[in-house]
Amino acid sequence: MMAPQWIDIISQALGWKGFKEACFYFIANMKEYNAVYKKAEIAKYTALEPEDLNDGAFDMQWCINVSDMLGKERLQMMYKSAKFLCNNSFHTRVKKYTDACLGRKDKKEFLQNAKEKRNKDDLNAYCICPITNDKDLLERYTFVQQLLKESKQFGAQRQAREKRTCEIALINLARNSKYETVTRLSWIMEGKMISQYSYLLEPQQLEDIEVYIKIDENGHNKIISSKNGKNLKSIPARLNKNEKILELKEIHKMWEIQYQRSRNMLETAMEERTKFTCEELNAIMENPIVLPIVSKLVLESNGNFGYYQKGKLTGLSNTYEFGEKIRIAHPYDLYKAGIWQDIPKDLFDKKIQQAFKQVFRELYLKLNDEIEKTEVRRYSGYQIQPKKAAGALKNKKMECIVRKRT
Repeated sequence: MMAPQWIDIISQALGWKGFKEACFYFIANMKEYNAVYKKAEIAKYTALEPEDLNDGAFDMQWCINVSDMLGKERLQMMYKSAKFLCNNSFHTRVKKYTDACLGRKDKKEFLQNAKEKRNKDDLNAYCICPITNDKDLLERYTFVQQLLKESKQFGAQRQAREKRTCEIALINLARNSKYETVTRLSWIMEGKMISQYSYLLEPQQLEDIEVYIKIDENGHNKIISSKNGKNLKSIPARLNKNEKILELKEIHKMWEIQYQRSRNMLETAMEERTKFTCEELNAIMENPIVLPIVSKLVLESNGNFGYYQKGKLTGLSNTYEFGEKIRIAHPYDLYKAGIWQDIPKDLFDKKIQQAFKQVFRELYLKLNDEIEKTEVRRYSGYQIQPKKAAGALKNKKMECIVRKRT
């Protein structure tokens, strides 16, 4: 383990099936592979990126393969030897992940530690444990999103760390599920969060009033109460502690959080040029909260631009079939296609208000004398307000150095 250049020779001497693969399994999950040789060998066994592996991403199938080839006794022997790979406690991490993947420990133990201590290894182990059914998967997804929401109470550095922790946890959860990618998992789970409470969209009789949740044309929801066919300004105070009313208020709040989360996910998808399949897009559009947001966005597929309407791409003058890949168009795409003036006019004429800045987003292009340069100093010397700048960039995947004039 301490001298990987001997792995091939020792593997031949021992004759253990899976010995070499197991060695690199431990190396990959213990942050101990800076050499190019190690990265190349690890890439033979897993598609996970080295950065993700270092941060806690885990390949469940790799673990199962190693366990099947070596058996419990030999795997335990190799784990004891793997302790010498590092001077820290990362050997306990790989043991925890292995036990979780092979079902040797109850997921409740990992969940408890993740709740109380916000321990990232326990959170990952919770997402790695075998999934029993769709309800179990939804509970885990909801828990990760709840942790991410709670992280906003901390400082900027801890927020960034916990955001990365939740990203890795979702990678593990997606690989552990049948959905494979985080994008697909997220949108399917967001839809299920609505469907399990869809009965609240229908009027519920409660004593002498009817109550239900209504989702408006923008994706926001509100609680509607009525009596004798007339809408009330608010729910009568005498019913505020009723179990059904408490559930209604809780789901109303949860769906509003989901609206914010979905809007942010869609904006990130635009910025990162995420590609969706037609099947994924149709699944997204089944969510009544997300439907109003996406239907007002400009999509691109096969070089055509338009809006989602009944499973097709409706442009300014033509209707197109979706291709294999669909993206949320960035203003730069509209600029390159020569329609950046036409689309805003169309939105303005139809009085469409988008949930986030897409078409009316600021776009700064290089000038002719800047095209060959790697650094643009067009705004050098301009003063900014540090607090506002930090707030604007806080959730963006970029680094910003703010120099305050002394």
